[in-house]
Amino acid sequence: MKIIAEIISKENFLRFDLDGYIFSYLSFYTMANQPMTITELDDAVKLCHNHHKLAILKLDQWIEEKQLDLLHDFLTEIESVPFDYILFSDFSILHFYEQRACLHKLIYTAKTLNCSLEDVSYWNDKQIKVVLSHEISLQDIEKITVLSNVVMDGYGYSTIFYSKRKLLSLFGKKYQANRHLNNQFFTIQEENKREAYPIIQNENGTFILSKERYGFIKELLTVSDFYFYKIDTVKMNESELTEIIQTIRFIVQHRQLPQLLPPHASPFLYQKNLVLKEDTE
Repeated sequence: MKIIAEIISKENFLRFDLDGYIFSYLSFYTMANQPMTITELDDAVKLCHNHHKLAILKLDQWIEEKQLDLLHDFLTEIESVPFDYILFSDFSILHFYEQRACLHKLIYTAKTLNCSLEDVSYWNDKQIKVVLSHEISLQDIEKITVLSNVVMDGYGYSTIFYSKRKLLSLFGKKYQANRHLNNQFFTIQEENKREAYPIIQNENGTFILSKERYGFIKELLTVSDFYFYKIDTVKMNESELTEIIQTIRFIVQHRQLPQLLPPHASPFLYQKNLVLKEDTE
């Protein structure tokens, strides 16, 4: 099982004990800690390969029709940049690499859609890896991991709401809040509920995250046969990233839990969803 994570910063990102690093371009991503230019991406990939690490490009934005020509030009330009994998969500990217017979480089990350053995088998037949949905049971995960193309979104916040509108700016305009609102985390709370959720706005829109980090950690004692274990570094500092990497390495190597685990909630259903249960009455 290889551990991958998006870089926290451009500077000395190789300091972490990861098998692969995820990078974002200045366009075609949703959220990223530090998106890069093509020149920076090229330098980063060379650095990864010099240290025998994988380099992965994240293009997880849904592409609008008016963006298709720009996307095609970009994908053509980065063909000279030897990324090991492309993390994608939109089928226009799938079509581009299908025409070039490079499907083995793809990781499909429309996570809510990859929730059954049949779903994952479909992509496995195409030699494409998939990020597994959280909305399934541990028993389902055990069945699905008989396949070799599974990527577990193992640790980090999940996006529970996304809008292309800059909602924080609209809020600030209404209440005359004259402050910089982009790329800063705030907290949002529903009027009649106690739970508070992180919210952030960037040039791509507004994102609300789960109230706490999810973690597939102690469950690694039961199933760890993933191709990739992915760590989401949004709202994470370097010491937190080091801690979760060390924890995962320890569990996989020693087949036991350390005394302390990073704070987290369960990332999946412990029981099969009621609508999926067979009627046994």
